[in-house]
Amino acid sequence: MTGACGKHHRGVASVVAILALGLLGVAALSLTSMFRLDVRRTHDLRDETQLTQLLRAGADAAHERLNAPDHNMPPDESWDVPLPGALADSATLTVTLTPDEKAPDTRAAIITATLGDAEAEQRVVWQRDGNAGWAVTSAELYRTH
Repeated sequence: MTGACGKHHRGVASVVAILALGLLGVAALSLTSMFRLDVRRTHDLRDETQLTQLLRAGADAAHERLNAPDHNMPPDESWDVPLPGALADSATLTVTLTPDEKAPDTRAAIITATLGDAEAEQRVVWQRDGNAGWAVTSAELYRTH
């Protein structure tokens, strides 16, 4: 009788061991999946932050152009903003400045930033503020990844 009981315990132990290995495999797969998701989220956040900084730089470039003493307000004006070395290889920043036909003292800029496959765009509107220059009256952010 002891022989049959010993075989029974070994069979149960084998089943428990196989179930434990299966649970361990599922846990490892789950951890790997969570890690991969965290890496992707971190990468996306880094790109989004960089795009936001590029859009700010584009708004600053448009504001500087508007306040330049020799700026003659052409009907439509578009230019690429120069970027620093490492960024210039993977990103672009374009500003298009247009007048508002109904309000001659108003200008709108469409600022487009790209970084790899990611893209963001914003529209910033300025109004002439007497002799003080130009003041932002509105800004809209568009994300187009």
